[in-house]
Amino acid sequence: MIVKTRTSELQDAIQDISYSKHTLSYLPRVRLHGGFCEQYDAIRLKLRRKIWDIYATCQPFKILITGHSLGGALAQICALDLKMNPITGIEAKDFGLVKVVTFGAPRTGGGNFKKIFEANISDHIRLIMQWDVVHNFPSYWLGFRHTKHEKTLEDPDEVSRMWGLAKLFNVPKMHCTKTYKEAADKTAETKKI
Repeated sequence: MIVKTRTSELQDAIQDISYSKHTLSYLPRVRLHGGFCEQYDAIRLKLRRKIWDIYATCQPFKILITGHSLGGALAQICALDLKMNPITGIEAKDFGLVKVVTFGAPRTGGGNFKKIFEANISDHIRLIMQWDVVHNFPSYWLGFRHTKHEKTLEDPDEVSRMWGLAKLFNVPKMHCTKTYKEAADKTAETKKI
């Protein structure tokens, strides 16, 4: 399992709002959020070495890549990178066993990213909270797109469900990992995931 959690430092927040699109040399056919490219590029080689180490000692091999917020965007980039650029020594067929689950992830790339991701990563789900605004960025109008398989989690707070729009002003609570965990647990209890 590969996990990257929420945006937690000023540098990560600056990367989040950097809306320019870039390509990575190892994913040349897709345009991605520039800040997310920089973040993923910084961890890519170390991550690939770690995957190789695990693969060498643990087979059959399945990979669950998950992340919250910025981590969700990086999870999508990582999954596509592993699929398009298999690690030397690991059978390409083994990367058919990649599953991606994101929580409150922003839009990661443009239309071509969406198309190529969906064609190559069939086992993925994007979990969002209705009143979490983070998954609405960067803007659709700037050419950013979400991948399909979106599932809206149930609000874990029964009372606050009545207040709707008031939640828009409580972004930290609606976007935090704790709220997502509670919502995922509640949704799973009702068997809607």
